[in-house]
Amino acid sequence: MRWILLAICFLPSISPADIAQTKFAEAIAAYSAGDYPKAISNWDALVAEGIQSHGLHFNLGNAYYRTGELGKAIFHFRKAASLSPRDPDALFNLKYARSRRVDRLDQGSSLGVPSWLAVLSPLSPNEALWFSLSLWLLLWIYLAGVSLRRVPIWGGFVMMGLWLVSATMLTGAFGRLRPFGTVLDSNVNAMSATGKDSVALFTLHEGAEFQVVSVLDDQWVQIELPDGKKGWLPRSSVLADL
Repeated sequence: MRWILLAICFLPSISPADIAQTKFAEAIAAYSAGDYPKAISNWDALVAEGIQSHGLHFNLGNAYYRTGELGKAIFHFRKAASLSPRDPDALFNLKYARSRRVDRLDQGSSLGVPSWLAVLSPLSPNEALWFSLSLWLLLWIYLAGVSLRRVPIWGGFVMMGLWLVSATMLTGAFGRLRPFGTVLDSNVNAMSATGKDSVALFTLHEGAEFQVVSVLDDQWVQIELPDGKKGWLPRSSVLADL
């Protein structure tokens, strides 16, 4: 594992910004002193306030791994890697944490999208969005040049091809943001339904990852595994991106 603490630069729009900065600084100090529960408490409070950043989730992943909470560690490492998919430390820690769990589920890729799409999507969602919009604008500018017979028409097909690639990258980038979750219990049965007549379909262990399909009364979460299996888990048994 790579125990790197990442600082976060908060924007002035965060209110109150000074309190957020203080909480983060206290969490860094607590983590450095080995007081992982206090560090987790402060960082979790920032997440509860709606603050989302690669550094915040990366630090939470490290802290939870230190306390032996593998499911929460994997969740936050994956969040960090989703927000910054080219960060080698987040990807390394995610891969290492996954190697410590019982279930050997084929994730398709490390971040919940097909492997071929992950290769074509090395950008963060914001980067992919701006890249695609820029190419779309350039495409129309080029087509205007074609209509004026200032540029060759074959270049328009090239521009269209590049934009289609960027659209694919955009799909992959935002695909990584699909609601997902991890199992927190040492083992839990995925049920066929939420009623008393439901039956156990399969068993998952701490750290198993899934996509969120739906939520019922904030008590049950319908999940889907990478292999297509679906089932219902108690809300209390998972940490989900809802």
